[in-house]
Amino acid sequence: MGSALFKLIAPYLPVIIPILLIFLLLWFIMGAIFSSTPQGELFTGPQHTVQDEKLVAFYKDITEKNNKRDIWLVSGEKETGTWYEEINTDLMGYEGKILTNEDIRRLGLNQASGAQHYYEIEQLSKKEPIPWPLQDYYGRDAEYFETFGQIHSGSVWHMLTFSKEHTTDEFKELNAAEFRPYLYYKKSYIKTTYTPNNPEEESSTSVTPLYLIVEGNGLQDHRVYHYEWKTETSESKSGTTTTSWEELVGQTSLRILNPWQRLDDWVQEKYNIPENKKDQIQVARISVWEAGIGYTKASERLEWLLSGNLDSRYLSQSFVPDDIMSAFYTAEDLFGIPAWFLAALAMKESSLNPDAENSKSGAIGLFQILNGKFAVDKLMVDYSDKLPPQLVKLYNDTPEKDDNFYRQVLKDPYVNTLAGSLVFIGKCTNNNIKIADIDWDGDWQQQILPVLVNYGGYAEVPKKLWSKYGIKNEEQASSKENLQKWCYDEYASAIFKNTERFKIENRPPIDGVVLVSTDSGGNISSPYGPRINPVTKERSFHYGVDLAFPSGTPIRSTAPGKVVFAGYNNNVAGYEVKIDHGTYITRYLHCLANSITIRAGDFVNAGTKIAEVGSTGRSTGPHLHFEVLIMNSAGKYQNIDPVGFLAKGR
Repeated sequence: MGSALFKLIAPYLPVIIPILLIFLLLWFIMGAIFSSTPQGELFTGPQHTVQDEKLVAFYKDITEKNNKRDIWLVSGEKETGTWYEEINTDLMGYEGKILTNEDIRRLGLNQASGAQHYYEIEQLSKKEPIPWPLQDYYGRDAEYFETFGQIHSGSVWHMLTFSKEHTTDEFKELNAAEFRPYLYYKKSYIKTTYTPNNPEEESSTSVTPLYLIVEGNGLQDHRVYHYEWKTETSESKSGTTTTSWEELVGQTSLRILNPWQRLDDWVQEKYNIPENKKDQIQVARISVWEAGIGYTKASERLEWLLSGNLDSRYLSQSFVPDDIMSAFYTAEDLFGIPAWFLAALAMKESSLNPDAENSKSGAIGLFQILNGKFAVDKLMVDYSDKLPPQLVKLYNDTPEKDDNFYRQVLKDPYVNTLAGSLVFIGKCTNNNIKIADIDWDGDWQQQILPVLVNYGGYAEVPKKLWSKYGIKNEEQASSKENLQKWCYDEYASAIFKNTERFKIENRPPIDGVVLVSTDSGGNISSPYGPRINPVTKERSFHYGVDLAFPSGTPIRSTAPGKVVFAGYNNNVAGYEVKIDHGTYITRYLHCLANSITIRAGDFVNAGTKIAEVGSTGRSTGPHLHFEVLIMNSAGKYQNIDPVGFLAKGR
C-alpha cells in the first residue's frame, strides 16, 4: 500500500517538497522566535534566570527611552508635507546614533525646532495645570509604540540568519532606535456649557484640555490624522448643555502602496536579502512583527469583537469606535443616510473591521467595496472638499494607480464609509429610489429591501434552497419576490435587528447630571486628572470623575453591556459595579451598601438601574466615582476623562 501511495504522489513531489520545506522553515523560525518572546516562557528555558530578568529590564529601559525620543507637540495638522520631514532627532544630527536617557532629556529641553519635545512638556506640567502625559486622549497612538518583544524578535532573527549565539547590547540598542515611533500631537479641548432654564441662574462652562495625535510614523504605517469641530446640544428639565470638541474624520496613509515599507527596508538591509526578493522580505518581516507582538489577550479580544459571534446585546452607538462612528455621522450629514443604519450595514458586512478583506470576491473595508477605482475616483471628482487634503494630493500626485493603491485608500474607515454610501445610493438609483424619499421613521425596511438585495449580491437563489421558497425553475429563482425572501432571511433581517441597537446612544450614569463643577452649580466635585487626594492629602492621579448626589440617588448603566463585577471590592472602592460594553468598560464606585440590583453575568441596557449613590470605601461623602476605560488602538484598555465621553452623548 505504501508503494502504491508513493506512486500516486510521485508526480507531485517537485511541487510538494518545496512547499513543505518552506512550511518547516517558517515553523522553525516562528517557533524559535516565539520561544524567545513574551509568550509562556520568556526566553529559552523553563525557569527564568537572573540573566533573563536582566535582559528584560534592559529591553524595557531601551524601549521606554526610545518611545519618548521623538514625541513632539506641534501647532496642528499640516495640509501639505509632514511634521516628520521637519522635526525629528535624526534631522538634528543623531541619525543612526544611540542616545542615553539623559541625552534625550537634554536634547528635548534645549532644542529650538519650533515644536515642544516630550520632556519640555513634562517640565511645564510641573509648573502649569496642563494635561500630562503627552499622549492621544483617545489612545490612537498606542499602536505605534515599540515593545521589547519586537526588539528581541529582531535580535533572534539576526542570530538565526547569521548563525550567531547572541547579539551585542549595542546591536539591541540600535534596533530599538531604528524601531522607534515618531509621534506628533496638537492641543485641543472639550468645552461644555450649561445654561439653566431659570433666567436668574448663571451659565457655567467647563473646559477639558487634551492632546490629539496629528501624525504617526511607525513600523507598520505612516499616517496623518484629520479633525473637524463638532457641536452637540442636549436639553434637560433644568437647562441646556452644549458641548464642542474636535472629532476625527479621517486618517491618511502616506505609505499607501506599502504601509510596511519602513520595516521591509529594515529587514532587507539587516538580513542581506536582495531587493528583488520581495517574498523573502515579506516572510522575514511577518516573522519579526508577529513574533514581536505575540498572541496577547488584547489581540484575542479584538478578534472576538470582530468575529460574527458577538452577542448583539452589546451593540449600541457607543460600542462603535469613535473615529468610525464619526465617519457614519459625516455621511449622514452629507448624504442623508442615518448613522445608525450605516453602523448596522457595516456590522453585517465587515463586523466593523476597517481591514476586512474577502479573499474570494476581493471586497474590502467596512462596507466591503468591490469596485474600488469607481468609488474612489467618484469621491475625488465630486467630494474632494470632504476628503483629507493630503489624500487628495497623494491621489493627484500618483499618475498610475493600480488596484493596490485603491485598496489601501479604502482601508481608511472614513473614505470607505463615504464610498459605501455612494454605492448604496447607486443601488437605490438602480431601484428607482431616492434617499430623500425613504421614510427613515416609518416603513424604511420595506422600502430598501430591494436595495439590499443588490448591495448584498443576491442574484439567484441557490438550488439547495429552492424547496424552502417553493421554487421550481431558474426563472422563479431569480424573481424579485424570492430574492427578497432569501435576502431578508440571510442578510437584511440581521441589519434591521441591529439598527435598533445602533439607535441607542450612551446616557449619563445619573439622571439630570450637570457636567460642570459644584462651584458652578453642577455635579462634578472632583474632576479627572492630578489632584490632592481629599482623604490621604497626597498628590495622586484621579482616574475617574466624582459626581456629587444625595445618598440613595439611582445609578444607571450608561450603555448596553455585561456586568463583570458587582459587590464589595475593597476598602478603597467600596461597593462597585463594573460593566463591559465590548469596546470599553465603565466602573461605578462607592455605591450604597446593599443597593446593587444586578450581579456578575447579567446583561443590562442603557438606563438600567444598577445601584444607588453611597459613600462606601474611602470616601468623604455621598458621591459616584465614575470611570471609563476605552480599548485603544493596541487592543488594551486605558482610562480617559469620563466628562468628554459623556458630554459627546455617544
